[in-house]
Amino acid sequence: MVDWHRVHNVIYYDCTPSTIEYHRELNAYEVARAEMYSPWHPHRLNLIVVAAAAEVGSDRAAIEEAISRSRAVLELLIAEHRMHADRLTASVRWVFNVIGERIE
Repeated sequence: MVDWHRVHNVIYYDCTPSTIEYHRELNAYEVARAEMYSPWHPHRLNLIVVAAAAEVGSDRAAIEEAISRSRAVLELLIAEHRMHADRLTASVRWVFNVIGERIE
């Protein structure tokens, strides 16, 4: 189970090497995730950063490095997409790679 914490209108999920999730359809691991929400409606914007299985490997240090780099990318994505959370008409999930390119 992934721990989480809230900062203002963002819920951060604290991924660790033992809690990262594998997404079979992407052949990638979820290494950073946050949900942004607005006080004016119930919809949420889920931002997920994934690392390809080949990037993560099985070495714990490599996994920790991928998580660390992805947290920085996630912060940039939150800043970039903050205004979208207020305009949602439905909850959405956007998936990005470790360099911040949207892939889904």
